[in-house]
Amino acid sequence: MTEEEIEVKNHELTRAYQLTFNSQSGQAVLLDLMSFCKFRLPIDDRADEGKRQVMLRIMNLTQLSMEQLQAAYRGQTHVRVTDTEA
Repeated sequence: MTEEEIEVKNHELTRAYQLTFNSQSGQAVLLDLMSFCKFRLPIDDRADEGKRQVMLRIMNLTQLSMEQLQAAYRGQTHVRVTDTEA
């Protein structure tokens, strides 16, 4: 795979994450994952660290800020995921 092909693939994957988590259903899944991954709790073991890595990947690919995730975690309505197509 060329660098350009990798870049296109990464852009497509990022866009897929953004579309997924920007929907109403995606927001519900995101809230569930934050709870399951113990997003706001101290890490106790390797399993918890793995869960934390899942949330960090979602944050990275959706370009959600910590503030946006915290707002969602507090139950604030629909957190808008950054749209890289703009």
